[in-house]
Amino acid sequence: MTAAFILAAASLCGPMPQTRLMRVSGYCSCKVCCSPAARGITASGRPAIGRLAAADKSIPFGTRLYVPGYGACRVWDRGGAIRRNRLDLLLLTHKAALQWGVRWVKMRMR
Repeated sequence: MTAAFILAAASLCGPMPQTRLMRVSGYCSCKVCCSPAARGITASGRPAIGRLAAADKSIPFGTRLYVPGYGACRVWDRGGAIRRNRLDLLLLTHKAALQWGVRWVKMRMR
């Protein structure tokens, strides 16, 4: 394969995924994980349901992620403690968030 062919194929498939080592923690939409004023709405205005992540402003809303052990999701939330190489994943229950804990994970982003 030539370099021109690879570049042409990449342009048809979208941007190449970036790989990043991130400190990933779990959270749920409860008042303990979010705040006493939590209403189940993300910073993007979407409901806090399904597979989503909270990241800092360097990762735009809607960015697709693949996190080993969690799967595919999109960034639809922000968090006060999230800076640089940190990511929070929405989980269904507080127990699941505690079980996830904090992990260093090599994730892919597109």
